[in-house]
Amino acid sequence: MVRPLGLVLSVLLAQACGGEPGDTTAAESTGAESTGSASSGSGTGSAGATTELPTTGAEGSTSGAAATSDGSEASSGEASTGAATPRRFLAVDNGKNQLLLVDPGGGGWSVPIPGGARDLQLVDDDQVLLSHGAGALELALADGSEGWSVGGFSGVQTARRLPGGNTLLGMQGNGEVKFTEVDPGGALVQTLTVPGMLELRLVRVLDDGHLLFTAILPNRVVEVDMTGAVVWEAPLPDKGYTAERLPGGDTLATAGEPCLVVRLSPAGDVVEQLGGEAMFPRVGLDWFSGFDLLADGNIVVANWLGHDAWGTGPHLVELTPDNQLVWQWEDFEAAMQITNVLVLDE
Repeated sequence: MVRPLGLVLSVLLAQACGGEPGDTTAAESTGAESTGSASSGSGTGSAGATTELPTTGAEGSTSGAAATSDGSEASSGEASTGAATPRRFLAVDNGKNQLLLVDPGGGGWSVPIPGGARDLQLVDDDQVLLSHGAGALELALADGSEGWSVGGFSGVQTARRLPGGNTLLGMQGNGEVKFTEVDPGGALVQTLTVPGMLELRLVRVLDDGHLLFTAILPNRVVEVDMTGAVVWEAPLPDKGYTAERLPGGDTLATAGEPCLVVRLSPAGDVVEQLGGEAMFPRVGLDWFSGFDLLADGNIVVANWLGHDAWGTGPHLVELTPDNQLVWQWEDFEAAMQITNVLVLDE
């Protein structure tokens, strides 16, 4: 029996939606795929200066934790009462092709980023690794300035910094998924191809080196070993975006259109779930993409406002383990379509 997520979840390793119908993301960078090139200067495709964001408070344009997107009071069970928890976070906006740092205390910024950006990972405490359609780059948390970058690829969906300092890029194309590892200088280390996989979004590297990601036709979570063999998979109720393995062996994953975060058992059964458009009919949920699991068990989820849904609901929602909405953020001047989030104030 599926029930609300009632367990306090452990912290995951440091960690979003485009490509769905109606996606307005700018075309991803193209060009012949290569072993990549690295630089310490500007990243591929970025232009323009950092824009300082106004201090909007913990909820942007919302007026309280119990407020719905239309300003009406949420019904019982849709949102808890009381003050919202301040959140300092990074967010990928693939409607405007920008990365935002939102800080309730001030000092937030936005910078333009290349098309096709999705993945976020905190590296070196003061840098964030960002994937984009042609590669990946690092940006400073202080001001969004660019540092290390790698480019020359095509169809990149995800990027993860590996424990040894190399970077893993995940690419979609021609009915297969390709994972390419590059060293800090951009040189090719190894490549792994997984055939028969469509609609790669984010990948997560497990402790044993296996790769965890979502795919479609059918909608599912897939785990492969480093030979490319599928060692585990489980069905999802809709198209996935992010999947995270929990310490106990269960897996969390988003399911887009029903706006769910589901917990899957090792047997592949949906045993618990968070969110749900049907559960929160007046909030304005549209499509769940990237999420960040917090230390207290709450989950902050990106509510991707594609499908002509811009302006109709929050960009982000925070849900408790018992499926209460305790915080939401929306700012339709600052952002358009948030696809991934990384909370920084833990």
